Amino acid sequence: MGPAEASGIEARRWRYRLRAKLALAPWEAAELLKARPGSVVWTGHGYKPARVEYSSDKEVVVDGVSVPKGVLEWAAHRRVIIAYVEEEGVEVVEWRRGGSYVKLAPTKPGWPPTLEIDGIHMHRVEEVDPLTDARLKVKAARVRRGHRVLETCAGAGYTVRASIEAGAAEIVAFEVSRAVLWVDERNPWSSWLGRSEVRLYNADAVEAIEALPDEYFDRVIHDPPRLTGTTSSLYSTSFYMHLYRVLKPGGVLYHYTGNPGRLRGLNFPGRVASRLESVGFEVIRRFDPRTLGILARKPR
Repeated sequence: MGPAEASGIEARRWRYRLRAKLALAPWEAAELLKARPGSVVWTGHGYKPARVEYSSDKEVVVDGVSVPKGVLEWAAHRRVIIAYVEEEGVEVVEWRRGGSYVKLAPTKPGWPPTLEIDGIHMHRVEEVDPLTDARLKVKAARVRRGHRVLETCAGAGYTVRASIEAGAAEIVAFEVSRAVLWVDERNPWSSWLGRSEVRLYNADAVEAIEALPDEYFDRVIHDPPRLTGTTSSLYSTSFYMHLYRVLKPGGVLYHYTGNPGRLRGLNFPGRVASRLESVGFEVIRRFDPRTLGILARKPR
């Protein structure tokens, strides 16, 4: 029995499954428009190859999915990612409901896509690709084989994947947004969220962490959205106290801050580091320019 079941938040468990039978980046849609039957194209933003079965003036059939050429032309022109879900057909991978706008945003050929929330990318997409960005954060957190890892904001699941690659034996991951989870189930690169090592919860980390046991985790990766009025609780002293509580003595916290304010002299990362120290953390690195975050340890 894992920590979440023992503490009564199992009702928020999210049983992830990849629902997209076919996903296409805009350049992959353009490639399908000129592909001949029997040829192989990459799909899912470079995730896997697929064979073209049929092509006519009106449609292309790839991996058993028929896609109208008009849809492919539109996707290529609009630079959007489209996916085929059996119950819903071909759709743009974006969520526009309840005041939320979340989309799967294309990056570059050969790179995974990124999450875009209200126009803001959730990964760095200029100097590194989103998955490399996640791997650098996990490396900074010093995740090792057999570790138990808490990921407070799962997002696209790339840091979950990187933690598993590093050898993590168990990952508890929270994601508060159903819109994000909806997008994740249409992104092949998010499929590691369904791995057996992962316990994924559609829950607010600020609330859910209160139910987690003391000194359970070897590592915590805290990769929150940028500080706003609605996300301020993820940067609060009370939340940091819980991060401290659930870590084992000697456990490591990686806290992404981004670089807001440094160019204006506000030193936002420095303020976060000081707040972590106030709850007992030993700050190892006050700001890591490679990952744009802070590294801290719970003393033994």
